[in-house]
Parts: sequence; C-alpha cells; structure tokens
Amino acid sequence: MKKITFTLLIGLCTTLLMAQDWNNQPVKNNNVYGFAGLITEIALDPHAGVAGGVLGGVAINDFFVGGFSMAGYYNQVQLQKFSFEKSIVFGGVFTGYSLFSKEEAHLYTNLRIGKGLAMLSNAGDGVRGINEKVYVLNPEIGLEINVSSWSRFIISASYRWVSKFEQSNGLTNVDFENYAVGMTFRVGNFGSGM
Repeated sequence: MKKITFTLLIGLCTTLLMAQDWNNQPVKNNNVYGFAGLITEIALDPHAGVAGGVLGGVAINDFFVGGFSMAGYYNQVQLQKFSFEKSIVFGGVFTGYSLFSKEEAHLYTNLRIGKGLAMLSNAGDGVRGINEKVYVLNPEIGLEINVSSWSRFIISASYRWVSKFEQSNGLTNVDFENYAVGMTFRVGNFGSGM
C-alpha cells in the first residue's frame, strides 16, 4: 500500500505543478530545449545494488519527456543450493516536471515507464540462468541544482516496481523491486534559467 501511495503522490504533485505553471505561460513564450544525461542509482536493502543509465529528452518550459536506458546489478540470492547474481536491464520513456526551475535549487519529479529483462545468472556452477521479460514503473522525486545555464545536477529518491516476473523457484517481481537514492547529471540548453 505504501508503494501505491508513493506513486500516486508523485503523480499528483507533478500534475498539480504543471497545471500551476501552464496557466501563467502564453504559448508564444515557451522555452523548448533538448538535453541528455547520465543516471546513477544505489539500491537500498533488502535488494542492495547499483544501477546506471543514460537519458535524453525534450523540455517545454519546466515539463519534459524523453527516453532512457538503465542496467542494474544487485545482491546475490540462494536458490536450490546455488548462488545467483540478480540483474535487470530496461528502457523506455519518461516524463517529469521541475518546479521553479529558474531557482538555483528546486523540486524535481520524474516517472520512468519501460520494458526490459530481469536476469539471474550463475557464476560457474554450470546451472542455467533465468531471463524473464518484465515491465517497470519507476517514480522519482528529488532536488535539482542548476550548476550552469547548460548543466543540472539532481539528487533523488525513487522506487522501482517490476511486473511479470514469476518463477517456480520461489522468486517473484518483488525480488527485483527496490527503493533507491540516485544522482543524475543533465546537460543541454536550459535557456536563461539559472
């Protein structure tokens, strides 16, 4: 229930913030720009690990959309006397909003939706690994810092939901879900915002 509440809260905040800003912006004054960036996440217990990826997108004023790709490696799991490494690779689309983006530090929200592959690989015991297609929902909220007119640094907290991972060995999608803290570095023409 906490997970659903967290996602709904981020979605509601994003929608409300976008509605506030769009009421005050004439269409002819929109600032449209592109950006690219690097993502790093550190997953917290019980599924500790690290993930990284890339992103690119387009923004209209403070609202942005784009595409991303990520890969993550997590702690080992014991199944039937064998040790398996957990990993996930996924990509898709994202949408988000930066509130008061002209301020040096401001609120940032983001929602990543994607599809990928959850994997269990064995390190040398001769046991075949498991690969399963999954869908991913990854809401994020954080603090964005305007480093310069062309770069932004984001510190964030997120949760990743994974669906469709069902194995007869006892693992489920929950074994690939986790809370994480992250850092994102974006570069682009952010206009006069600083």
